[in-house]
Amino acid sequence: MSRVEIDVESSASPERVIAGLTNFTERRPELWPGLNPKKYRVYEVGDTWADVQEGNNDKIWARERYDWSTPGTVRWTVQQTASPRPATSWRRSSGRSPVAAAAST
Repeated sequence: MSRVEIDVESSASPERVIAGLTNFTERRPELWPGLNPKKYRVYEVGDTWADVQEGNNDKIWARERYDWSTPGTVRWTVQQTASPRPATSWRRSSGRSPVAAAAST
């Protein structure tokens, strides 16, 4: 299993970063301009999870399960994808330190 970690600094508060990551309304493609609105589809949203499809063009898309049940952390795992690596998992954490993201396959 490989793992990738990325640190991102933001002037936004940790709460605002988490709110943006867990916003699964029709505004999501506006918040994340790299998302193609035609590839964005919400299947189901719970209190601390979401099942969505996101993509940036006709050939690159993924169905992902987001989980934010751990305070300050959002993890998303690829369930289905047009790329050859399903089951990729991403985690983004927020706190007083810079936002961190991690991916593992």
